[in-house]
Amino acid sequence: MKKERNMTLLMVIIVLLVVVTGVSLVYAAYSQQLNIVGTATVKGNRWEIKFTDLSEEIITGSAKEITAPSLQATKIGDYKVELSKPNSSISYTFNVENTGTFDATLATLTKNEPTCKETDGGTSTDATNVCKYLEYKLVYSGDNLNGHSEGDEVKQSDTLDAGQKASMKLTLTYKDVSNSEDLPKNDVEISNLDITLVYQQK
Repeated sequence: MKKERNMTLLMVIIVLLVVVTGVSLVYAAYSQQLNIVGTATVKGNRWEIKFTDLSEEIITGSAKEITAPSLQATKIGDYKVELSKPNSSISYTFNVENTGTFDATLATLTKNEPTCKETDGGTSTDATNVCKYLEYKLVYSGDNLNGHSEGDEVKQSDTLDAGQKASMKLTLTYKDVSNSEDLPKNDVEISNLDITLVYQQK
């Protein structure tokens, strides 16, 4: 009796082993591994718009350069000029160059109106009369007009794509004085000639 029970138990164990082995084999037969393999690269980028190629002064009439402007990547500055008589002007040409990898647009252009102030011994009338005949302009000029015509004023929303440059001319003119009474009796100082150009990504 005991022998029969042992045989039965042994048979049960053998059957269980066969079942477990069979299930394992079936599982192995239906298992599948899926792989995704790849690499990526982020290309180098930079944002850079700068002044380049500043010319020497271009003189008309009795204008004179006292101090030449300095050129830095983001500033043309500290120049001083003299306009002795009407029908005189002084100009500088330069490029604004987009050496970065992003297209840009001129988001803000701030150009001040010249301010005239009498010197010692002068009068406010002298200052007022001089300012009436001053003209201060920033226009496109030269070989790289970037889609503009010679003499077009630089204005907000103008574009400057990556790799492009735009040639510009800055001119201060003391125009013809139609009335001799408007000629200043004393020197007049001119200031407030700052211009700010702010480019942003297009």
